[in-house]
Amino acid sequence: MARAFAKVKGSVWGDHDWKLLGPEEQWAYVLLLSQPQINNCGVLPYVVTRWARLAAGLTIGRVNDLMRRLDRAGFVILDQETAEVLVRTFIKHDEVEKQPNLLKAAKRQYLEIQSPRIRATLAAEYPHIFDPIPGDDAALTEGLPEPLFEGVPEGVPEGVPKPLPKGVENGLSKPIAEGVPEGVPNPRARARKPPSPSLQTATSSQQPAPNNSADAAAARLRTAGWNDSQIAEATTGRGLDIATQLLEQLEADPTCRKPGALAWTKYQAGELPNSPRTELAAGAVGTRSTSPNHPHACPHCGVTTKTAARLDDHIANVHTDEPRVAPNTTVTTEIARLTGRPAGEPTLTPRTPA
Repeated sequence: MARAFAKVKGSVWGDHDWKLLGPEEQWAYVLLLSQPQINNCGVLPYVVTRWARLAAGLTIGRVNDLMRRLDRAGFVILDQETAEVLVRTFIKHDEVEKQPNLLKAAKRQYLEIQSPRIRATLAAEYPHIFDPIPGDDAALTEGLPEPLFEGVPEGVPEGVPKPLPKGVENGLSKPIAEGVPEGVPNPRARARKPPSPSLQTATSSQQPAPNNSADAAAARLRTAGWNDSQIAEATTGRGLDIATQLLEQLEADPTCRKPGALAWTKYQAGELPNSPRTELAAGAVGTRSTSPNHPHACPHCGVTTKTAARLDDHIANVHTDEPRVAPNTTVTTEIARLTGRPAGEPTLTPRTPA
């Protein structure tokens, strides 16, 4: 069930590490906390393309940079390979342990996490809740920010962060127990060392073998222009097979100039491959949707979406070089404009920058 609100304590503004963040980083952290897709472990899909549309002037690159800063500061754990991000202190401050049903759900969702680094972090910080998965502990030393280390043994190659200077506790100038109000907890608390493999229980589940067909489908979608976040959504949603079939249909259509972008629009709209299609007018090139009068039908190509917002995204991504067609333009008039046939003057409005 999607979350309807996020818990942000007022005492966060007295936290030293929180005040070291810039205003944009603080905004990005609250953005993650308030996402309805965040689960009881504090993990959510890394859909930076969607987040970049939530404030004026934002870009995908800027949001990526903000998330990487939060990762380096120890507030989140970001794994761009699996398109997942963990809010490290979510379980504690959302009081998941005090609610049996939420705790049970968190244990189940822990096994569904794809990122070894995120699983290893949760198992290290909450060993009384999560059993470590064999092999995940190695991920703790791969690219983690400084606060997650208790010490670095000799012989570790360059590039691994050094431990905190002696006398500095938990990443703060003063001990956590004295003078730090409750709020967003100290993100630089040292991670507990995971138990050795010999102490791991037999109940730890092994990771499934890689799916070659899924990898091939993901590679094809990536070649067509899909990003990692879109591919991850397809993997956890209705399946990569539907997405690749939609892409194949559009690539076979000689009138489709951007099959990758249009395949993503159709996938989000819930359209299945091989759906019924019909010609709009005699002599028209290509085919269009059988629902041209749908309230959210694209005036350029006839594709239907579930919401007006998705229709705007489709037009911005697929019909970038075409003038925006007003909603009252008829399909027949639009085809006449595209094919050069006289059929009345269509009502056009200039495209405004996204």
